Order: sequence, then structure tokens, then C-alpha cells
Amino acid sequence: MKSDTRSGTHRISAGQIRLTQRLAEGDLHIYGLKQKPPERPGDIKEQLQNNIAAALVRGGKGKMMRKKNKFLTFSYDDGVTQDKRIVKIFNKYHLKASFNINSELLGRPGYLRRETMWIGHNKVEPREVSELYRGHEIAAHTLTHPHLPELSDEEVIRQVEQDRINLERLAGQPVYGLAYPGGGPTHDERVVKLIREHTGIRYGRTTISSYSFDVQDDLLQFRPTISHREFDRMMELGERFIKQAVSEKPQIYYIWGHSYEFDYYDSWDLFEEFCKMMSGREDIYYGTSQEILLHRGEL
Repeated sequence: MKSDTRSGTHRISAGQIRLTQRLAEGDLHIYGLKQKPPERPGDIKEQLQNNIAAALVRGGKGKMMRKKNKFLTFSYDDGVTQDKRIVKIFNKYHLKASFNINSELLGRPGYLRRETMWIGHNKVEPREVSELYRGHEIAAHTLTHPHLPELSDEEVIRQVEQDRINLERLAGQPVYGLAYPGGGPTHDERVVKLIREHTGIRYGRTTISSYSFDVQDDLLQFRPTISHREFDRMMELGERFIKQAVSEKPQIYYIWGHSYEFDYYDSWDLFEEFCKMMSGREDIYYGTSQEILLHRGEL
């Protein structure tokens, strides 16, 4: 890699990638780098390729780094105030997550009952969204958390697409992801077809664990590896993922949950130990769902 100190630009001849360090004022922080949001949905591909290229090829002293085919990401639903604590943990260990939000429920107080325990389920305020989740991804979770298979075609589209649009306005970043709301059968083929054909959503995360690191073809019915509620198995998979040798085939460790569940299970400290164990490894790329799922084939 050659460096031109006069222009502040590094040239990578192998990929013909030009990364410029000088960035215009007023750019937005997206995915940890300053980038303007794409003008068209199709522009997201080039933008993400550039962002990921920057992360992969720039070493601490401008040295070329090894290509990374192991990816770790987290996904958290509902936009509750406990997200403030988990964001601090992710930032402390330089991990990346996607936060899936119901835009019409922002700012509302609430509680959930789990067996004999009441847990706070207070939503973050709209004004907090942009700053709280800075450096991470914001994704849709529908406007009001309905059971999508029970809705009409028009209401499915409205719940998903209007939530996506609302969140783009709040966050100042493009929104292309969705976490299906609810447990059990959160979607069906009709719902997936409507989302694919009538919204700007590019991937949809389900709640069905795969217990696998393998890549998947249908990104609108993506199965995460595991929920953090299965803590012992999550740790076992984490240890296996760390020991697994880098291969030509991409491997994705995808963890999901709700941050309020750490209150119920009293597992904040255990989860932080897991994050510490998984962090700082040179052969793992730490990214959001959007960065990893939409572009794993180009990495």
C-alpha cells in the first residue's frame, strides 16, 4: 500500500480502492466512519464496501491486514432504556450491534411480567435515538410491535415501511434492516413477500436460532445463531468460534435478545465477561447486521 502524505490519501493497488481521509464538514457518523447517507437505496452497496474496506485494509500503522472471514454481531429489540447500559458495554469492548426499534412506541413507559417478576420496559425518548446508538445500526421493528401474519397486506407494509422511514429521519442514517416483532411464528411467506416487494428492507432477522455459523441465502428470513438467554450454550459457541480456524467460507456468529432480559436473569456481569472474551481478536470482524449480512459475499 502506497501513501501520499500530501493529499492524505492511501492507494491500494490490488483492489483499486481509494480511501480519502479528508472528509467534508457536516458528514454523518455511519457505521463508525464519516459518510454521507446514500441518495438511492442502491448506493448502500458501494458505501458499505468502502466502509468495510477501510476497516479491513488499514492497520494501526497503515499496514495491510489479513482478510477476515469470521464475523461477530449482536441484535437487540424494542429500544428500551436498558439499551443505554448494553451500548456502554459494546463500546467498551469495541463491538458492534443493531438496535431494532418501534418508532411509534418511543418514549412510552411500561413493564413486562416474567413469572413473578416485573421488569421495566420503558422506551427511550425519540430525541435520544441518534446519540445513544451512534456507531451502531438502527433497524426497524415495526411501528407498534403487532403480530404481522394477522394483519392485512396494506397494514403489514405500513407497519414496516413507515417505521423504517421514521427511524431514518430520527437517526440520520439509512435503515435497511428489520427484526420481526413477537415470539413464535413472527412471519409467514405472505409477510416476507410483501416486505420484499413493497418496502426498503434488505434483511429480516427472525427469533429462530440456527446454532450455526454458516451463511444463509434468504436474508429476509435470517436465523440468528443464538439468543443470549441460552447463556451456557452461547459461551460454548463463543469458545468454539474463537478456536475455529479462518477459512475461505465466511462464518457468522449472530447473537440476539432484549437488553431488559439482563435485569430478569441478573446476568449483566456474565454478559460483559462474554463480550470481553470475544473482543479484540485480529481474525474476527466486528460489525453490524447490515455491514455483515448485506456484504459477506464481497469480503
